[in-house]
Amino acid sequence: MEIEDKPNIKVRAFGVGTVGCRLLSNAKFEIDESIELVYIHAESDFLESLDSQENFKIILRDDCNRVNNLSDANRAIEQKQSELTRLIDEADLIFVVAGLGGATGSGCSPYIAKLAKQLGTLCVGMFSLPFGFEGRGKKGVALKAYAELVKVTDSLLLIENDLFLDSFKNNKDGKLQSNLFEDSNKYFYSLIAGTSGALFKPSLLKIQYEDVRAVLESMGPCAVGAGVSSGENRAQQAAQSAIINSEKNGADTSTAKGILAVITCGPDFAIDEFESVGNAIKAILNEQVTVVMGTIIDLEMSDELEVFITLSGLKELPIDSDVNGYEFYAEVVRKIEFAPHQASAGLSILSYFGEIIKQKHSDVNANFKIEQLSNSVVLTIETVNGHIEKLEKTLDEYGDVIIGAKSPSQFLQNELNVQKLELKLETAALEIRQNERLLLMYQEQNSDYKLRLDRVEEQLYRLQKSLSDGLSSTNKSMASLIAKQEQLPNGLIETINEFKHRELPDEVSDLIERKVKELYQNDRSGFLSFSALVKNGVYGVVGNSMYSFLIQLINTVPK
Repeated sequence: MEIEDKPNIKVRAFGVGTVGCRLLSNAKFEIDESIELVYIHAESDFLESLDSQENFKIILRDDCNRVNNLSDANRAIEQKQSELTRLIDEADLIFVVAGLGGATGSGCSPYIAKLAKQLGTLCVGMFSLPFGFEGRGKKGVALKAYAELVKVTDSLLLIENDLFLDSFKNNKDGKLQSNLFEDSNKYFYSLIAGTSGALFKPSLLKIQYEDVRAVLESMGPCAVGAGVSSGENRAQQAAQSAIINSEKNGADTSTAKGILAVITCGPDFAIDEFESVGNAIKAILNEQVTVVMGTIIDLEMSDELEVFITLSGLKELPIDSDVNGYEFYAEVVRKIEFAPHQASAGLSILSYFGEIIKQKHSDVNANFKIEQLSNSVVLTIETVNGHIEKLEKTLDEYGDVIIGAKSPSQFLQNELNVQKLELKLETAALEIRQNERLLLMYQEQNSDYKLRLDRVEEQLYRLQKSLSDGLSSTNKSMASLIAKQEQLPNGLIETINEFKHRELPDEVSDLIERKVKELYQNDRSGFLSFSALVKNGVYGVVGNSMYSFLIQLINTVPK
């Protein structure tokens, strides 16, 4: 056999999100070295932990503060369009690998596939669905992404994790968690290795890129199977095993429109074995199928023969019926990091958001969950997909209330609910001030407490800022409060600012009291703005004599 030079074909595999990146990183020793890998993830630390080969790495977080939901992922991947366009346009064939259900995999994969379709690059998608126990929200995100991907990928391989979970539980030898994904990952490895091997490895019956394109282009759902056998009748047995394995994911192979079959064997391969594989495949297909077959010669193989098949153009997959009848659920996820002294108060305010949902959206059925790990808190809201934007908007507004950009009365209609929210915010602020007293008690034991005491005002503001930043993707400034200040009597705000960190003389307190009462009598809306400013604005974080005086003064005025 005369070994030919490798064809001038460029193949790239895109690992999207944690699942896709890890799968490609683990598969690098099983696929041809000619395939270039592209890793796409939101965390630079994660990308650095992958293999050290000279692969392409796209960090989404550079251009997006976080990737917690699909809108974040869409915004982040769009900002990488020029880089992605170049990587896709230079390739003849791309594989897109991801786990669906997460924000990055579900949000970015359809965008990549759409770019490939626009550029005319052959695109094969390989995706896994989340386990059933991971929740309706994650499944809804995955099914929605799958419905988009079916339209834009040329061929699509879908793995349902639940099918392999059942098989794993029935296997008494399965002890290690890593074994759980071993069988399902083999399908991904087989599709990449089998297709690329047919293009790049030495062969007796060569498969050309045009042949691969004829089988995979615009074909939709596909199935993959591989079988290995040795001894007598090894070719027929390997082919039958490959066919059986291709049906494990519930695919109806009889509806296939195309088949790519690759036989890998040693120098002892016989021509009648090629015929045996062809006959086994012919038995499951109709007469209108495009069939492409080839052989790869591995000089290190002896006795064993392997058959890899890709069945493309399947009529539908079992999951398609779920997509058509599924009421899509979606999740809003916010992750917030607190300093140790903020965690308890922050968790309290976040927990109250479940009550806010009931007050503002009694018609929305939503599941609300908070998980805390050390000083990190994850807020998850699961609801029917049509309500997701409504809840995200409420989260943004709640963040504005926390930092004082909006008063509780502007956020809620019911007066009783307004008072409840005001009490909740005041309680959180009180908790921070109690921390100040505790620090005072122990200041002599640790010099660091003195520094922390000096920064109590800053700490409480950071609590408010952390909550708002975590809840809102478009955090607003204090502009509304500044506008309120401009409506207040000349000199009032200046006087408060001048003495807010100093001892308050009697003549100054009398002056402030006189101006506030004049404001109450002459401009009731101005007085309410001043009251909201004190309770919810920057003065509410001071915790000193000025703040106490103002609160006491406001409370003496009749409601």
